[in-house]
Amino acid sequence: AYAPLGQDLARSGIYTAILNGPDGTLVEDVMNDPGNGGVINWAVAGHSLGGVIAVKYIVANPTQIAGLALLGSFPDAIDDISGRDLPVVSVFATNDLITTPAEALGAAALLPPATSFTKIRGGNHAQFGYYGETPSDGDSDASPRKQQELTAASLRHLVARVEVTDGLDEAPAS
Repeated sequence: AYAPLGQDLARSGIYTAILNGPDGTLVEDVMNDPGNGGVINWAVAGHSLGGVIAVKYIVANPTQIAGLALLGSFPDAIDDISGRDLPVVSVFATNDLITTPAEALGAAALLPPATSFTKIRGGNHAQFGYYGETPSDGDSDASPRKQQELTAASLRHLVARVEVTDGLDEAPAS
């Protein structure tokens, strides 16, 4: 369902792994894989429940992740990361009836103050991936491709913010 988005990001030079599991343990497997291209700063993204899991991973491992993207998702009320200095983007769709715009925006108090919120006009929940219609979701006025392109653009922006922080804590070379 997320391969097209992952492939788009990979074509942009962003190391991308798509995980499917009930918790964040697979994140560590990817981070520790010697084939990961030597990534230094890691960002995680999650759609729907995947976003909830990503936030829980950050709460449990506060120093390992340098950026977060929530796609049609928001943190559980007990997972407040508002005090973290962490680039975050929350991408939501106006016709999403599973994670409504009100729910995505209503979670702002749980996220860092500099969180970027990206609204996809006419998009819905299902089109963050390619897994077909979801009966409880709203109808989309945007094409799946357009929603994917806008989502990918938000993720590229997040990665650029994460990359800017790389090495800022190091002393200047003499």
